Amino acid sequence: MKDRTGWHVFCVGQDEARGNVGSYFEDEPSEVVVVVSEKQEAAAAWQTGIPAKGHEPSVELMLQLDQVMIRRILSHLAHYAQQGWSVSVQRTAWLYGLLSRLERPIHRDDAATLFGLLKCLTQNRSKLDPSNYQSEEL
Repeated sequence: MKDRTGWHVFCVGQDEARGNVGSYFEDEPSEVVVVVSEKQEAAAAWQTGIPAKGHEPSVELMLQLDQVMIRRILSHLAHYAQQGWSVSVQRTAWLYGLLSRLERPIHRDDAATLFGLLKCLTQNRSKLDPSNYQSEEL
């Protein structure tokens, strides 16, 4: 896969990729018949095996990715986070897994992506209400 939306669906699943986090909107199967060409059918064939909540970032899956793919997927997920998409548990698990596999030296383009992601996550964290979280005192 080379497209941004394809990786987004692969990592977080159809619902979250469409903005339907937590399946808030119930999609009812429609009876509409859609005519698609063979080319469109082949292009969408990879989406049939994707779990509803996306693939888990397992160690086995992470080890199959080379550095080029890790940087590309990290860039795609950072893009969606910076565009205001929710930073869900699934998305943060993927970000953590990809960052754990990222090797040095980090290219300046990747450093810029990581800095933008850091700004986005810091802004999201500042919006959290600290009274909702209890801290354990030692």
